[in-house]
Formats: sequence, structure tokens, C-alpha cells
Amino acid sequence: MISATISIVKTHTAFYLTTTPPCPCYINFMDTNFPNCYTQLKDTVLEAKKTNSHVLLYTFNGSGCSYLLEQISQNENGFVYLKDGDSKVVGDYFFADFTSLEECLNFYQQLGKDQKALFVVQNGLDYSSPLISDLKAHCYYRIPFGTRSHQDSIVLMQEFGIKNSDTISNQIFTESGGIARLIKHFSINHLAGRDLNLGLEDTLKDIVDSIYGYNPVDLASLGLIDDHGHHISNQIASILSFKINLKVNFDLSFEEDGQLATNTLSPIEAKILVKLVNNNGVVSKEDVSEIKWGEGKYDEFSDQAINKTMRRLNQKLKVYTIVTIPKVGFKIERNEK
Repeated sequence: MISATISIVKTHTAFYLTTTPPCPCYINFMDTNFPNCYTQLKDTVLEAKKTNSHVLLYTFNGSGCSYLLEQISQNENGFVYLKDGDSKVVGDYFFADFTSLEECLNFYQQLGKDQKALFVVQNGLDYSSPLISDLKAHCYYRIPFGTRSHQDSIVLMQEFGIKNSDTISNQIFTESGGIARLIKHFSINHLAGRDLNLGLEDTLKDIVDSIYGYNPVDLASLGLIDDHGHHISNQIASILSFKINLKVNFDLSFEEDGQLATNTLSPIEAKILVKLVNNNGVVSKEDVSEIKWGEGKYDEFSDQAINKTMRRLNQKLKVYTIVTIPKVGFKIERNEK
């Protein structure tokens, strides 16, 4: 049971499924009549298959789109669902739901002339990576799959056994922001009589790490921020609300929280730190490669070389720490006092 807030907007190059205005819908695959969300996505991929077109679907961890795609592949003829480790390229139309951007792009390169696919991009840094530019250019459809409406969130809570209660339902929706995985987490904890936030840290980390890198327009299309740019989920907002108080000076000295650091930066480190500050505290591996070696050089150098550069920069920081986002890039966090 998956749903998202979706509407369709046609441009001269692509169909974008957006959340303005929202079209609330609830997916329950035990029902015979699928609501708008499922129907729109199904019709889009059927049309893409008919016209022999690629689709790019961008989302985040915890949206539930993987289950949705699996169901479409089971309910409709001619679609093959692929996940991590699946390497067979047998079929005409694929749902390429790989965690790694590298695996996704490798699969794209293996496709034959008459083979097409829906490619799932599961985090913002991959979606904004220059490595995906060619794939974007060849996808006629771009589809964000995002959060649930308030009404559909309540329906999902009821599926988990929560009876109609405005107090607990509103609390779970406010804390989750309509993110399916958080709704499930809070609902199960409530039914078990536990604190709603018990065991939440790892779940939140996976979701937040996948949100980094999306710009405000993307976040809005995914239903993650409102018209004022505020994060819908209180839990997500609490993690992303900290301000990065770092300043790089012209002489390559730098300040943390207004205090001049004892170390100075190399020119490369200064550029990386500025990129982190100006990009909501995140950089991709490709960003670091471009700063250090130039545009288009990522494939010529190893991840170990990139990691070494970031470790050296991290050693110079006292108030903040640079943390690896596995297979994607890096984020900066304030050290706990």
C-alpha cells in the first residue's frame, strides 16, 4: 500500500509529475480500482513503453516507490523489475531500481537499441550529479515520487491498526510529514505502547541522507517542503535546521562559529569548504573531483583519492565534522558538545 501526492504537468520536453496542486491518492493493491497515483504512474510507463521512451523517477529513501514499481511490474505485462545485483538484460522494458548510481548508469550503457527503462534515482546528490546528465537528456519523462497527503496518511495508519483518533493521527502526520516509512515507524511504536521516537535514529538518517542535494524546486515536487520552504516533517526539520557558521577568508584562514582556526586551508580545501557552506552542507564525490582535478575527470581518479582529500580537510575542523554519505558524497555536521 503506497501512495503519493501527484499531478501531471506537460512541458515541451517531458512530463513532470508534481505536487502543485496536490492530488491525494491511496494505493492499496488488494483493491480492484486503483486511485489516481497508481493509475497516473501506470499510464505514464505504459505510454513510455508504447512510444519506446526512457523514464527518470527521482525519490528518496522511505517513499515506498520500490514496492509500487514491483506491483506495476506484476500487474502489467511487459515490464521487468530489477534491483541491486540483478544484471540480466533480458526483456523490452525495465524498472531499474538500483541503490548505486554507478550500477544504474552501467545498466543504462548495457541496454540495446530497442530496450528502454524507468530509472530510479534514490537521492538528491545523484540526481544533481553531472554524471547523470546524459541519462536525463534521454529520458522523455521525469517523475518525482514523494509524500502522502494527510487523508492518505490516516488511511495508512488505519491499515496498521490505528483507530480513527484525531489526536494521535495528527501527531503522526505532523512528525512524519506524510513519509510512508515514518508513518509505519510511528504507527507500530504507538500500537506497542512505546515512545513514538524509539529506534528512529537509523530510519531518519537513511531518509535525510537521501534528501541532501535536492534543490528547493525538487523538494517541493516531492512534497518535502511547503510553499514557504519549510520541511513538512517535524523530524526532518529538526535535523536539517542547524546553521553552518563557517567563513573562509581571502588569505585561506577560516573561522568556525566566529573563532579563527589555528590551521589554514589549501586552495582546494577552501573551495570545497565554500561549496559545502553554499550547498546546504553537502557535496557529491563528483563535486570534489571537479574542484580538485577539473570538470569531467571523476572517472580518472579513485574514490580513495577523494576520501583522502576530505579526511585532510576534516582534520582541520574543530566545531564541525565531515561525514561520508556512502556511495554518494559528504555532509558536514556540528560536533556534539
